[in-house]
Amino acid sequence: MKQVVVIYVVLLLVTQEGLSQKKEESDEKIGAQTFQMVRETMGIYTNDNLLKQVEAVGRSMEKFLGMPQPLKYYLVDAIEPNSFATAGGYVYVTRGLLAIVNTPDELAGVMAHELSHVVLKHSTKRMKAGIVPAILQLPGRLVGTLVSPAIGDLINIPLGFASRASLAAYSRGQEKAADEHGVGIAIQAGYQPYGLVDGLERLTTYAEFIVGKPMEKDIFTDHPMTTKRVEDLTEILTKKGFKRTPYFEGTDMVAIEGLVYGQNPEEGLVDSTRFIHPGIGLFFEFPNKWYAQNSPTSVELIAPDRQAAMITTVDTTAAVPAEAAKKSLDRMKQGGLQIISEESYSRNGLQGYRALVGDNAHSAELRWLKLPSGALLKVIGIASTAKPNPELLTSMDSFRPSTEADLGTFKYHTVELKENVTNKTVASYVESEDKKGTRAKLLEILNGVHAGKGVTNGKFVKTIRTATLLGK
Repeated sequence: MKQVVVIYVVLLLVTQEGLSQKKEESDEKIGAQTFQMVRETMGIYTNDNLLKQVEAVGRSMEKFLGMPQPLKYYLVDAIEPNSFATAGGYVYVTRGLLAIVNTPDELAGVMAHELSHVVLKHSTKRMKAGIVPAILQLPGRLVGTLVSPAIGDLINIPLGFASRASLAAYSRGQEKAADEHGVGIAIQAGYQPYGLVDGLERLTTYAEFIVGKPMEKDIFTDHPMTTKRVEDLTEILTKKGFKRTPYFEGTDMVAIEGLVYGQNPEEGLVDSTRFIHPGIGLFFEFPNKWYAQNSPTSVELIAPDRQAAMITTVDTTAAVPAEAAKKSLDRMKQGGLQIISEESYSRNGLQGYRALVGDNAHSAELRWLKLPSGALLKVIGIASTAKPNPELLTSMDSFRPSTEADLGTFKYHTVELKENVTNKTVASYVESEDKKGTRAKLLEILNGVHAGKGVTNGKFVKTIRTATLLGK
């Protein structure tokens, strides 16, 4: 949470048609605007060694792409495995994908596929804007006034449940063309022909592990059925005389050492019914079974019935709660909302300001809180009822500075590499009790070998290290 941006408009991809169909805008401007969205909604992941690896793979293929200028590469701080490219020569790879791929060949295959969409000037079949799911159920005027006019503009779009980031979808024909073109580019750059095939198969296995059932449609919503793509690619490569090499086990990508797996503590961590942000020193609790979604700029909580939501951001409009509140409340009055009550208050050692606003059928409790770290929080609790939601108020009352004891109870995970020992099974690298075998299964997928067997041809074995925010 760095500033007030709650909207999840992500990647109105990828072509010259670009971000908003304003054809007078240059590709570079479109790309820069998209970069800003990516940075604010997904986050840019900082890891110099890993970025160099991604750049090296990309640069080796650029001369075969016919692009007018050198491309710009970024790591995206997203759990979902994906790669995408936008107008202006921006290329993105998520840390979720980097945890999955085992070789530069696999990475090159995935990146070449996405770059091929740009080279082939594919227009998207549809454009999707993802915003906080619960907000879709709330009145546009209320939400738009409280949070962002852009959210109000989008509120009535009939979107389904949005993941943290949605990508524009391509037709099956376009995907097939990008697969074939991408494989050709990767081969010209010296990569193994079946890199994309290996990567797609591992992504499918990983996706099925995450959702707990076979994939019936696609991987993370933006690609046609992966099994069909694998079949088509295999047929194409076989006709060209390429024989498939044995499936790679383990990894040779040394740069993934220390890669954050899962939630990134720099954005804060959600644990059951608790949230902590060590960077600004914030802790709060929220109701059981409420959906929690975290981003670089905000934390959103969503009631199971989607009739209430709470949004927490950092407010940079003023230095003290009362001043920030006045600016927001004045804007709300201009938007026609009724300010029912407002007052200064203190709770859990924090000084703040709160207000209750609403219209004839809806309400919102707003609070501004000053943390000891200096961060000024804006907390918005929205309900589709005339009175504030009691569970929302309880959660808002729990806001307090985080303590060292809190830090010791929140865990996060990183990828750790072990030198390959052929007489050790993958399952033996699980560092903690694993009664259900889920961690062993995860290592099996990440390393491309059965958990009961050892890695035979990779230099390193991927493991998952668990640590608390105290570093233990």
